[in-house]
Amino acid sequence: MQLRIRSSAPHANVLTHLFAKNPGRRHERHEKDQAVRFTYLTATDEEIDALLYVETNPMSWTKSADGPIDITHYIHDRNIVTSTVFLSLIRTTLGTALNGKVKDEWAEWVDHKFPLIVTVGPVATAYSLEEVTRLFEPLGYTATYKLPKEETVLKETARKSVFLLTLEGTVSLKMLLSHLWILLPILDAEMHHFLDNEQVEKLKRYGEGWLDKHPLREDIVRKYVKFPGLVEQFIPKQERGNTQPRLNDARYEWIAEQIDVQKTRTVVDFGAGGGKLSERLAFMPGIEQIWAVEPSARALKKAHKRFEALTNRNGCSVPEAAWGSLYYYDAQWKDKGAIVLCEVIEHIEEERLPTIFNMILHDYFPKHLILTTPNSEYNAVYGLETSRHTDHRFEWTRAEFQEWCEKMNLHQIYTITFHGIGEHHPEFGSPTQAAIFTRKEWTRP
Repeated sequence: MQLRIRSSAPHANVLTHLFAKNPGRRHERHEKDQAVRFTYLTATDEEIDALLYVETNPMSWTKSADGPIDITHYIHDRNIVTSTVFLSLIRTTLGTALNGKVKDEWAEWVDHKFPLIVTVGPVATAYSLEEVTRLFEPLGYTATYKLPKEETVLKETARKSVFLLTLEGTVSLKMLLSHLWILLPILDAEMHHFLDNEQVEKLKRYGEGWLDKHPLREDIVRKYVKFPGLVEQFIPKQERGNTQPRLNDARYEWIAEQIDVQKTRTVVDFGAGGGKLSERLAFMPGIEQIWAVEPSARALKKAHKRFEALTNRNGCSVPEAAWGSLYYYDAQWKDKGAIVLCEVIEHIEEERLPTIFNMILHDYFPKHLILTTPNSEYNAVYGLETSRHTDHRFEWTRAEFQEWCEKMNLHQIYTITFHGIGEHHPEFGSPTQAAIFTRKEWTRP
């Protein structure tokens, strides 16, 4: 992981004082078992080439207070890409430059604009190169990308999701680092930092002087702090444009509305992950018990922590995190008010689904089954030629989804209604499609 900053201009050597790093000394520190090194490749009066890089200890990423949790500790790219983890590791080294807290004799240079060439990477992101460019161009940068070589085994779409990013522009060092401290996390799908009021304050501090003018301001704020409550602290509702909510939030709200209409008292949230949907349902009046069922021990740990924070909250039915899998029958999930499968089935091999749904509909026999999955037709709106996620085993059109649901309703025990979630396209429908199975009022066959 590296960040390289270059400048060729009169007084370029002032940058060494803004970095607070003497070119004649070695600069190395250790952060969380990772070696952080800062060095000057060139340091003259009119040319500075500074390189900051992190040398990782891969085994340190498997450490936990409770020991290794599951195999995902070993399978990830967090220790080799410039994610929010990278920013947390280098923050101490660049803290003086980032905050502009230099010695008094150099204070007048904090806001001085230098011609800078910045290379950071490797960056791994789901954003297209065009979307990345739209983030940086309004700030006066020219963005270029170095992709993996064509002879690699990566598919074309995968090659364009990993790159070295180079930015060229005339900007102060403090402002450059502020831009990176906000926009690199935007590119990172898995935030490392905890999302709370402190992150709102960081967004305000590092976004001062440029974020309010950015044409993608609302998108940047929503992706940086994610949660609607935190977004509102930065952009009050009356100041927001007429934008659509994040699709994940829209799904949760729609599911909550359906459960409210059904007056459901017990809910089993299968494939609950870290428990975000269950947390949303916990504040709904009338619900007596929610089970967040998940096979991943790591995700269950996150859910437990999330639910602990809800203890003693007024009007909250604290969910129970439980290990479970759709591959195995468990009698405790029989005869519940609602079973929810939110964006779950597409992660399962298609040939295994009939057995799973026979178990859900005829053995568990819920009053309602709420099911959501991507609508593959809408991928054309996103400009996607492949699935939305590399772990999706399939994605169905609306016709395929409806035909499949009817086949699963083998004995016509349920009535089925179909819905769309998210912004509707006249030709391609909504990005998420949903079905509600409602048990007919007769006895079990």
